[in-house]
Formats: sequence, structure tokens, C-alpha cells
Amino acid sequence: MRTFFQLILALLTLSALGWVVWQGYLLLNREQVALTDPTRSLLIIVAFLAIVCTYMLNSARRASAQTIAQGHLLPRKVELYEGFISVWFTLLKESDPEQKTRIALQMDEIKSMLTLLANQSVLQAMNEFLALIKSEGIPSPPAQKGFEKLLFTMREDLGQPITLSTKNEINTLFSSSNT
Repeated sequence: MRTFFQLILALLTLSALGWVVWQGYLLLNREQVALTDPTRSLLIIVAFLAIVCTYMLNSARRASAQTIAQGHLLPRKVELYEGFISVWFTLLKESDPEQKTRIALQMDEIKSMLTLLANQSVLQAMNEFLALIKSEGIPSPPAQKGFEKLLFTMREDLGQPITLSTKNEINTLFSSSNT
């Protein structure tokens, strides 16, 4: 909805600028200002460039604001994702039922923070992961695959490219930590 209003505002700005340029052109014609054809063409080109530059500046400002907003969220996302990974590995190693309950509460807290900070793909991967845990149990191969998918999705959300070699290295890291 916000993008829609920004688009409307940009279109209104461009329309107003176009109207001003058109009125200037009509004023010059009405006053019978003797403009040569090359001068008139130059004024039209300059007016068109002014309209295009206004649009480009507005788009750049909007993109810059979005980049700044995402930059402020990045440290919080990193902290949240690190916390999730830590809680998951703690849950895998814990055998005391009381401790598992405490860890499950921490996981619920992380889920609530994910709703505020994570993008749609991370939320979707988290929901799939939680469904796997519920149906298969925690120490199961499907749950581990779901965790890996969630981890890769989190890395992509943080701007880290996921290549086949990266996946292989992370899988090697997990298999070496399980032994």
C-alpha cells in the first residue's frame, strides 16, 4: 500500500512538473517571444530532461531509504539467526526434559522475533521446519534437512550467496560437528 502511495505521489509530481513546463511553453508562444526553432527544440529537450531527472532522483531517494532501513535491520537479523542456531544445537544435545521445556520457550521467543524481522522465504522455511519437527521429532534426518534449508534461506536473507560449494562446505561442517 505504501508503494502505491509513493507511485501516486511520483506521478503527481511528474504531472505537476509537466504542467509547469507546458504552461511555460504556452506563455512563450502567447508573448510572441521570438524563439528560433533550435532554441525552441532545446527548451523542449531541457524540459523533458528535467522531468526525467526528477523521476530518477525520486526513485534513487526511495531506493536509498529502503537500503538504509535494511542496513539497520541487518545486525538484528544476524543476532536473531545466530540465536536460533545456538538454541537448535542446544536442543539437539539436551536430554533433560526440564531443560528441553526451557529451550522450547526460547524457540518460541525466537519465532516471535522472526515475525518482525525475517522475510517471507525465511518465515516459510521456518514453518516447514517446525512442521517437520512436529511430525518427525527433533533428532531425525528430515528435521536436519529442514534445518539446513532454513539455514540456507537465512543466509540468503543476509545477502550471502548460496552456491553448491557453499552447501557442500556447510554440510561437511554439520557432519564433522555430529561426530
